[in-house]
Amino acid sequence: MYAGLRRGELMALWWHRVDLGSGLIRVERGWDDKEGEIETKGRNGRKVPIPGVLRDYLDEHRLRGGEGRAFGNG
Repeated sequence: MYAGLRRGELMALWWHRVDLGSGLIRVERGWDDKEGEIETKGRNGRKVPIPGVLRDYLDEHRLRGGEGRAFGNG
């Protein structure tokens, strides 16, 4: 996607780590198909800016789903 997150980071992304107001995503976890959520390579994670075109998409996507993980099950 536009934010440059890895597939596993997208799968483990929870809505409470997406701050549309400040335009930042806190990437703190990854996803492994066998183990589920795992630590990211950088133990403290990272903050990724949300481009405007992605912010609009995430805003609409959140209105449809809203809670739990943004893109995975849960």
